[in-house]
Amino acid sequence: MKTAAVAVLAAIVLWTWSASADAPLLSGDEPDRVESLNREFFAVPSANRKATIVFRRRKPKHEEVWRMSGWHDNSFLSDDGEYLTVGYVGDNLLEADFTASLPMLQFYRRGKLVRSVSLGEIIENMKSLRRTVSHYAWGYYRGHTALHDVAVDTIEGRRLTFDVTTGALTRTESIKKIP
Repeated sequence: MKTAAVAVLAAIVLWTWSASADAPLLSGDEPDRVESLNREFFAVPSANRKATIVFRRRKPKHEEVWRMSGWHDNSFLSDDGEYLTVGYVGDNLLEADFTASLPMLQFYRRGKLVRSVSLGEIIENMKSLRRTVSHYAWGYYRGHTALHDVAVDTIEGRRLTFDVTTGALTRTESIKKIP
C-alpha cells in the first residue's frame, strides 16, 4: 500500500512540474525583494504593491534611498542603489501575440525612466524565437555583470550588455546558442 501511495504522489509531483514548465513566473512565486549583488541595497514593494522602495542596509535601521511607482518582480538593482532595471514580466517567455515593440528592458535612475529597450532591439530575427507549448522563448536575463552593466542572453546565441545609466547597448558577444 505504501508503494502505491508513493507512486501516486510521485506521479502527481511530476505532472504538476511538467504542467507548469511552460509558464512564466507569476507574482508571488518569488520573494518580494530585489537585492543588489553586493547586498548593500535592496528594493521591496510598498504594502499595496503600488510602489518600489529602495533601501540601504544600515544598523540599527535601514535607510530609505528612493522610491518609484509600481512594483516589478523581474528587476535588477545596481550595487550603488541608483539604478533599477526592469525586465519583461513574462521573464524568458513571451505571450504568443508579442510584437517587436514589446518593452523588454526598462532602465530607471532613482525612479525616473532613462530608456526602454524593445524586443526588436534585442532579437535580430523574430523567426529565431522558439515556440513552446503556449509561449515563445526569447532568451534569459543575466542581470548585473558589473556595477552599471546588465546583460541578456538571446536564443540567437548573443549576449547583449547594456549600460544602466543610459540604456545603451555597450557590448555584443557570441555565446553558445540556448538549447
